[in-house]
Amino acid sequence: MLFSQVHLNFLRKNYSFLQGEVIFVPLKAGLINDTWLLELSDFSKYILQRVSPIFPPEVNIDIARLTDFLKVKKINTISILPTDDGSYYIQGTKGIFRILSWCSGRSAQAEDLKGAAAHLGSFHRTLEDFTYKFRQHRDIHNTSKYLQLKNKALAHNRQHPVFSRVEKLVERITERLERGGVPEKYNHVCGVVHGDPKPDNFLITGAGPILIDLDTAGRHSYFGEIGDFLRSWCRRGDTFEREAAAEFFKFYLPVGPEGIKHLLPIIHLSCETIALELSLRFAIDTLEEKYFKWDKEAYDYAWQHNLQRAEKEFAFAQSVIKERDYLKKLVTNS
Repeated sequence: MLFSQVHLNFLRKNYSFLQGEVIFVPLKAGLINDTWLLELSDFSKYILQRVSPIFPPEVNIDIARLTDFLKVKKINTISILPTDDGSYYIQGTKGIFRILSWCSGRSAQAEDLKGAAAHLGSFHRTLEDFTYKFRQHRDIHNTSKYLQLKNKALAHNRQHPVFSRVEKLVERITERLERGGVPEKYNHVCGVVHGDPKPDNFLITGAGPILIDLDTAGRHSYFGEIGDFLRSWCRRGDTFEREAAAEFFKFYLPVGPEGIKHLLPIIHLSCETIALELSLRFAIDTLEEKYFKWDKEAYDYAWQHNLQRAEKEFAFAQSVIKERDYLKKLVTNS
């Protein structure tokens, strides 16, 4: 999306601080929201986002309440800026837009794992006291839901050019998920979580790490959150890095939430479960092509990118499964 004077005038009607020259710089696109850096003539900077339609407008109110609470508790965070009339988003012909505070920093890298793990633990523990009722609830990390959705995807897309390949992959994913056997009761060990604690969602600043992209924040299982962190941080390509996992538990558990102790008997299964679940989601979208963004420069079709993602994530899950006994011992001794 290219910004014109018409778009700028629309923003100025709602954000009067956007005066003088405004430069729009597209930032590296994530899987969900479109993002730009706004540079003003007075050298101030802000973040503009077009919120994905998968999120309701109310998510912006949730983010505002969450970040206000974190600031009171002295936890580094971003701010969502209100419009002139006090709203936290604006509705335009091109979708829902919002403006966030800009923080000087860089995306997290592998060497930032210790600080990120400690920050996530503090984030979880601090929000144990957050009694706010979220206006949106996203059903994230619901493995049983995706196991049901894959049946529909397979039944309705038998003519897809790679159906047979996807079907075989789905069978292998399903078999390993069912063999993992995580009891349903552990999905109820919940707290306020970020929802997507990958390195790209940690901004490393002079004041320490900050969690950004809070659209997925809400009350969910710690099991899924920890599995997501391990899946995205403790890997090199398709290979699980056990040393990185050891560092995570060393720095997360001492400052993490009280509720985490109830998950210790099965937390070693979290990474493989979430990796398999994500592989299944990519496999479903290979057939349906309606959720994830895809790289149009590297692939001719969305299904090609999603299939590559699904197979890559399954290979990683296989690597994690081989370390199951090590992870169980690691948690037990932490």
